Amino acid sequence: MKTLFRLAALAFAVTLFAGCLESDQQTVLYGDGSGKIVWSLSVKLKGDEKEEPMKPEKLAEMENSADGIVAWAEPKIVKENGSYRVTLVAYFDDISKVKLYEDKGGEKKEMLSFEFAKNGDGGTLTVKDSLTADAAKKAEEKKDPPKTDEEKQMAEGMKKMMAEMVAGLRLAISVKAPGTVTAEKFSKVEGRVASLVIDDKLILDSMDEKPEAQKALEGMAGDRKVTWTKNEVPTDEMEAFKKELAAAKAAWAKKKEQQGK
Repeated sequence: MKTLFRLAALAFAVTLFAGCLESDQQTVLYGDGSGKIVWSLSVKLKGDEKEEPMKPEKLAEMENSADGIVAWAEPKIVKENGSYRVTLVAYFDDISKVKLYEDKGGEKKEMLSFEFAKNGDGGTLTVKDSLTADAAKKAEEKKDPPKTDEEKQMAEGMKKMMAEMVAGLRLAISVKAPGTVTAEKFSKVEGRVASLVIDDKLILDSMDEKPEAQKALEGMAGDRKVTWTKNEVPTDEMEAFKKELAAAKAAWAKKKEQQGK
């Protein structure tokens, strides 16, 4: 159960939040290998509106658990209608150097990394994501159906508990490449964007061994890839990103200087 729940909450989301979670993570890549990762995370607050799921120490933990990130933007936080939404942006000069980690029993484990290979004006990006790989692995596991009344009762209790844990959960993952893509291990491709969604229904249907849900999760096993043959980024978009990246680096350097690092 723990593996399935971790699986459904991308990157650092599980360690940051508890409760109903919606997460949208997009990796934006440009032809020179630079770009950004944007997370938009939303969680329902429990009780007091002053509750702060995103604590300063968690932000510091994220910053210290990543390689290849040249700047972090200041988090944008909005609290309204009983929900807490935060947007985080991490910038990179070379996506092949980006690695995100999690602390597993005091040991740093790689959670997300990338390989970028240029091919003329095009290229291929390989996404190595251990969380969705774990999910696919769990989906592939074959279990004997419960036989005794006690086993059936336990299985039903497990499903009920899982349903409560993942209720309202929605995890969207996407890559926006420099050109029109073809993709592997993504469920949808539209222009320059390849994406997939994991939600509460998919997880519970997989637990019920529904073929379509299990096939969907199994399709996420292994590395995901997007490939494009030519750079289609408009000049104004590229120039705007260069300015954004330069401003983010300057702000990040100033913050580090103020912190004495």
